[in-house]
Order: sequence, then C-alpha cells, then structure tokens
Amino acid sequence: MSSWFAPVYFEDHTFGQLSKWIAEYDPSIIYLLVDENTHEHCAPLILRALDIPQRIELIEIPAGEEQKTIDIAIHIWSALTELNTDRKALMINVGGGVICDLGGFVAACFKRGIAYVNVPTTLLAMVDAAHGSKTGVDFEGLKNQIGLFNPPKATFVHDGFCQTLSKREFTAGFAECVKHALIADKELWHAFLLNGQPDPDLIGHYIEPSIEIKKQVVESDPLEEGRRKILNFGHTVGHAIESFFLEHAVTPLLHGEAVAMGLIAELYISSRTCGLSEAELLIATDYIKAVFPIYRIPERNFDALIRLMEQDKKNDGGLINFTLISEPGTSIVNFNTDEITLIESLAFINQHANQPTVEFKPSGSSATSI
Repeated sequence: MSSWFAPVYFEDHTFGQLSKWIAEYDPSIIYLLVDENTHEHCAPLILRALDIPQRIELIEIPAGEEQKTIDIAIHIWSALTELNTDRKALMINVGGGVICDLGGFVAACFKRGIAYVNVPTTLLAMVDAAHGSKTGVDFEGLKNQIGLFNPPKATFVHDGFCQTLSKREFTAGFAECVKHALIADKELWHAFLLNGQPDPDLIGHYIEPSIEIKKQVVESDPLEEGRRKILNFGHTVGHAIESFFLEHAVTPLLHGEAVAMGLIAELYISSRTCGLSEAELLIATDYIKAVFPIYRIPERNFDALIRLMEQDKKNDGGLINFTLISEPGTSIVNFNTDEITLIESLAFINQHANQPTVEFKPSGSSATSI
C-alpha cells in the first residue's frame, strides 16, 4: 500500500484496533482535537475505550467551516507549545472534514511534523476528507488555499458515528459517495439509483466501496498530477458556491450541499462538451435533486462565482480546470470550457432548484437574498 493512503481500520464501539495501534506506536502524549459536537457525542466513547497509559489532552475548537483558518491553527500550535509538546506526541483528529484537514495541517507544521491519525465522525469525512493526505486551511475566502500533502499514520472508521449526525449533515456527506460512483463505479451508481435516499442504518454498505475508490485513485497518483484529479468532479463549481455562501449567506451551505449543486452544474458541462447523454444527465440530475437541497442562485451572482472559480488551485495557464464525465463511471480530467457554457451550467442549477433563495448577511441597513 502506498504511504500516501494510510491504512484504514473499521472499528466497532470498542475501538480495540486504535488502542492496539497506540500501544505499538507508544507516543509521549496524546492530543484529541475535537469541536464542541464531537467533544460531546464522540470523544467520550473513544476515551472510555482507550486502554493506554499515556496522558490524554483535549483541544477543542468551535464547529464549522469558518474555523478552518490559519488563526485557529495558531491557537492550536500555542496550546501544543504551552504543554511542552515533543515530536513523539500523537494527535488524534476526532471530527469531520474541518477537523481532519486542519488537524493534519497543524500536525505537519508543528516542530516540522508530529504524527497524527484520523477518527472521522461524519459521513463526508469517513468516505473522503479523512483519506488521501490532503491537509490545509481556507484563506481569504478560498477553500483549502494553504496546505500540504501530509498522510496520517492511520484512519479509524466507526460508522456508528453516523447515528450522531443530523439528517442534514448525514445527507450532505452522501454527496461524496455519489461523486465517487459517478467518476469510477457505474455499478455503485446504479445501486444508488435503485435504493434512493441514503439510510444511516445501512450506510456501512457504501462506506467501504467509496473508500476503496478513493484509495485506488490516490495510490495511482498521490500528488494529483493526473488521475487523482477525477476526485475533483463537482468541486470546481461546488467550492465556488461553498466559498460564496460562507462569505455572504446568513446560513452557509455544508460542503456536501455545495458539492451536490456543483455536480449538477458539471454534469451539464459534461453533456455539452464530453458526450454525456441527455438521458444520463437528466437521470443523474433528478436523483441528486431528490436527495439533496438545491438552492437557486440569482443571475446577478453568476459573475462572482466565476471569479471564485478562476482562483481555484486546480487551474492551469489561467484557464478554469474541470473534471467531467462522458458516462457514469468514466472520467475526463483537465478539461476547459467557455464562459457561456459555464453560465448555462449555473442556470441549469436554477432550473432544477428545489429550495428557495438563501438570505444574505445584512449589507448596509438591509439584507439581500441569494
């Protein structure tokens, strides 16, 4: 197995494999990085299960994408410094994508690197964010603008944590499962179409194949020089939507909700440029809007979204870079399209929106809507 994709252990409530792994690694001290939600709902199970002699310290940050910043990283580094942390320390990231991305970044930089493992607690993190070695923080309103590849030592997946999620959080995480199926596994995609809405009680059946898809892709191209770019399907438009809502909306979108909207847009672009059939476009779009909330984006905001896409770190030579599909299971990377088609793709989201516009934060004396 490539070191860029850490070993994955599927745990039950006893977390016996995590305890055994820690005993073998023998760290000097253990830090559990949590947010207020995982502190309440997940950390107690892990702390009860761990049968280890090492001292354990909890570092808590507020929940939410808006916490994935260099300022929060500095806060954590300060805590590590105050506790005289040495390079044999171990950080256990207990949380969703924010905790996994941020914790991996913090661990990579502190004293030029301390070890960390991920314990993903959201569906999105279980199938995507906890794997593949990407770490980082958002910067100046742009997703994951500062970061590096830094693999965890291992990842420990307990699908029972899905029971602690709200319906919104659970459903949003399923967007990454849908993405994996569309880019690489037609049979898995057909299974999703057949079964409809995801079920927290049955999600274990989909977590492992989704992780396996990401594993195969990452191991073939760990530093995203070619094939790994297929994992970006839905994310060029999706990241722009997520960043825009995070900055302006009263209630920001979850990552998976923005990705679902991005999938609809990039399915449309695929149909206009890469041969995806009209029938497959409509089947996929109908499924996505049946599962996920799709918000209407007024045309006045299209230009702002395109400007955000122009800042995407995957771009090359000043061109917006897309991953597209020619059919479910078959991906095409490094594809550029014209601005007219891109505008049409945003309009296509609106045609299939199932939610009203979202209220903006007040500007001056009045609130706007999006």
